[in-house]
Amino acid sequence: LVAGLSCAAGAALGFYLGKKASTESKVDPAPIVLVVQLEILPNRVDDFIAVMTKDMEGSRLEPGCLRFDLLRDPEDSNKFVLLEVYKDADAVAVHREQPHFKLWGDFKATGGVKNQSVLKSSGFNYRA
Repeated sequence: LVAGLSCAAGAALGFYLGKKASTESKVDPAPIVLVVQLEILPNRVDDFIAVMTKDMEGSRLEPGCLRFDLLRDPEDSNKFVLLEVYKDADAVAVHREQPHFKLWGDFKATGGVKNQSVLKSSGFNYRA
């Protein structure tokens, strides 16, 4: 796995043995992939899930959003990974202006996030 990438995120990206060759088409140019690792305060997890469900559902309707998944660590229920794939930088900019994204910003402003890290990558050979 990629250093620092959780097993759940790695599995979602297809980094596991036995994955069959994809018949999907390659996205070109390479999309922007964000892997956001989060630790949420224990007393705020339910609020986080409610907010992120709305953000995820809204994001999946955006034309420039190719993927948006919320993953939960099976060994630590306060840890999550967001896996986001966008067509390009313009799609990321549009995403950040949406009302559902602002819900996430409002949640962060209340102090519910204990730790956050973001890995921004190019979707080399990304298939959709």
